[in-house]
Amino acid sequence: MEQQETTRGQRIADAFSYLRKSGIVKTQQEIADMMGANKTTVSQALNGNESYLTDKFLSRFNNAFGEMFNIAWLLTGKGSMLEGELNPAEGVMVYVIPLSSVGGTLRDIDQGNVTLRDCEKMRAPVNNAEYAIGVYGDSMEPTYPSGCRVFIRRIDPTSFISWGSVFVLDTVNGIYIKEVQRGHDEAHILCVSHNTSGRYPAFEIPMCDVFGMYRVLASITVTQ
Repeated sequence: MEQQETTRGQRIADAFSYLRKSGIVKTQQEIADMMGANKTTVSQALNGNESYLTDKFLSRFNNAFGEMFNIAWLLTGKGSMLEGELNPAEGVMVYVIPLSSVGGTLRDIDQGNVTLRDCEKMRAPVNNAEYAIGVYGDSMEPTYPSGCRVFIRRIDPTSFISWGSVFVLDTVNGIYIKEVQRGHDEAHILCVSHNTSGRYPAFEIPMCDVFGMYRVLASITVTQ
């Protein structure tokens, strides 16, 4: 089927809608803050003013969110909206890492100390995932319910952290899946749960206690 042509205004509106539905941002002001841009400029662009939707603006917008969007799609409408997104039937195969096999830490995987051939493999819906890992507990419901699997890729936190995104964190106290926000200073990150029951208050982790950060790229619900 031929892909329907869209305008830059329509595509930036779709991207903004995706960011809001994902809980990454809620307002145009937050986007302006993350881009380090003037709110009026961002507002004009998000409202579809094509004169503001330059190649430079769209590239800057994408960079502010860790290049999560397909820049070719933003600029021309070609391809999928999300970077690396695939038809699930065409996805790449990744290892499913059971926490029992890594002793509660992901460090041994990156250091080659875990025998991956003994791990299950499954098809990922994104082509840049490195591993899949199961979610246990209800702290991230309803976004990531217990029993689902998330597809992750390691990032370099010294280079860029997409604030407001969800990460699997490998820490001295174990593995967490949390939305990550800025801490009270550059040496800390704030970990936020999506469960609104009040049973999971936000907490800070010193960056020196984080062995690895893995960006959550996608998730699926596993049926028994």
